[in-house]
Amino acid sequence: MITGTRQAHPSFLRRLVSRVLAIERRAFVVPEAALAAGRGLDLEAAGLSLVSTPRHASVLVVVDDLPPDLARAAAVVYAQMPRPRWILSVGTPLPEQLPPADLTVDAEQAVLAEGVAELGRLMRMGAFGSQAEDFVAEQLVTRSQYTCPMHPEVVQDEPGTCPKCGMDLVPQETSGDSGEHAHHHGDGEMDHQGGERHGHGNHEHGGDDSSDEHEMDHGGGMEHSGHEGHEGHEGHEGHEGHEGHEGHEGHGGGGFMSMVAMTRDMPRSPDGLAMERFEAPYGPLYPGLPAGLNLTLTLDGDAVADSRISAGNTRIDDLLGLPSPLDEFADRLSRVDRLAPAAYRVLGLRAIEDSGALDRNDQMARHSTSVLERQRIASHLIWLSRFGMLLGLPWLGTEAVSLAARFQRNPGALPVESLEDLVGRVRRTPLLNRRLSGIGTLSEDLLSHATGPNQRAGGVVRDSRTEDPLLADLGFTAASHDAADAYGRLAVRLDEILESLRLVRELGDIPAPDLRFGSPDKRTAQATVESPRGTASVRIDIEQNLVSKVSLEAPSSAHLELARPAIQQLEVADALVTIVSLDLSPWEIGL
Repeated sequence: MITGTRQAHPSFLRRLVSRVLAIERRAFVVPEAALAAGRGLDLEAAGLSLVSTPRHASVLVVVDDLPPDLARAAAVVYAQMPRPRWILSVGTPLPEQLPPADLTVDAEQAVLAEGVAELGRLMRMGAFGSQAEDFVAEQLVTRSQYTCPMHPEVVQDEPGTCPKCGMDLVPQETSGDSGEHAHHHGDGEMDHQGGERHGHGNHEHGGDDSSDEHEMDHGGGMEHSGHEGHEGHEGHEGHEGHEGHEGHEGHGGGGFMSMVAMTRDMPRSPDGLAMERFEAPYGPLYPGLPAGLNLTLTLDGDAVADSRISAGNTRIDDLLGLPSPLDEFADRLSRVDRLAPAAYRVLGLRAIEDSGALDRNDQMARHSTSVLERQRIASHLIWLSRFGMLLGLPWLGTEAVSLAARFQRNPGALPVESLEDLVGRVRRTPLLNRRLSGIGTLSEDLLSHATGPNQRAGGVVRDSRTEDPLLADLGFTAASHDAADAYGRLAVRLDEILESLRLVRELGDIPAPDLRFGSPDKRTAQATVESPRGTASVRIDIEQNLVSKVSLEAPSSAHLELARPAIQQLEVADALVTIVSLDLSPWEIGL
């Protein structure tokens, strides 16, 4: 039984619809297509048509393990997809929040293409049927609880009276998911203006494919809640200077409240206007933002008055399984950031080298340098794909992610001309400089806390690669720019793609060395690498060839502190572009 079958008799017309669905194969990807590209998978080349909203998708594609937060969000996304719908799992088990996959394939491009063709056959044969299984996302289920109007802390599942005051308890509805997650788990659908809609669409009850869609567009205004206070009634005895008459302005009890009174206690914008503020959540599956990033903007009109950013993807102790064998540490550390696994593996190997348990030789140095520069190119391409999506440049999003997948899939073949053509085309894009200049500018104080391209874009050239003798022999020069804004960060990353490409070509094809681990000479070791996002460093404690403790400093954790002041008072679209320009990895945040 295909989980997403639509309950209906497979008539001639419906069979035609099935054929159309099988040809289009519109897919929404979780966590995101960037993770697939990082593993060398080009989903569109395999035959899928990627869409940015689940309401337009017929296939949910899962390309990586989903932490609990993302698993709950994926369940909501699946519930929002109209039936008929299918789940394609690419080299990963599905979490319990989702139904079983309709098709599971290995994470290899050729196998993926064959699987997509098989999925098309399933879509033609099983889109409609006489029976359909229910699926209800826990986060979309509402249930009634009863609380006291005078003592809201009193909550129970059954009606009754308050034990404190004896009042009858009144019902209130709560969702199946509570707390902060309630703001983010319906994030699958977004409008095209950068705003987000919370939808409870496709709530299936009894398999009848009915839907109840209640949506709020965060781009719209908020209703005022009526006449609060009516302070004018209490001071109605005198009319001197209209004292005590704020509620009526001399209209004799007509219920009119002046704008002065209505906005008296509201926060003020920098221009002195009082506007009702509201929160607009984006994530954790908002197209264009890194998957797993929870961004909540407090909006004053269309300007950002405040913001919160969080991520709950990674628990380093769970990933590393401490204490862990020293010879497995590098491979386990590579799981920390799924967007740059090779960089963290090199970081782990260099920490082991520092401990004396691994000899560093010329082949290892050249190979690890080549791996780091390849990772930098792939990471910057994935960053470009997100940037293009938010800037309304679909060609950039498509070409960059496809090139990243091709680059990762075949490390031995360098797509030199394709990379150079893409960089040149971005630089020649009309009005791009004008669109990004002055957006998300970092002050000198913020630059001092930045690292990597975010810092070098402001003319502060700090790059740990400048201290590497091998790179010095190859004539390495750190890229920099003179404006710490979104365009400067773009310019630096474009320069770094070309410089990393040159270094990889200079180093040549270097086979991976055989690693022979010995006993460490130290009980504490440390290492630093210049990852694609900036300087990453690790310190490990070793006991009897076991890593017992790890202290990791990741660039995204530092850059998270830059985001809030950088987007203050920006319009929503500019704020989102700024967040993406900082290249935050949710997998690094909160380590």
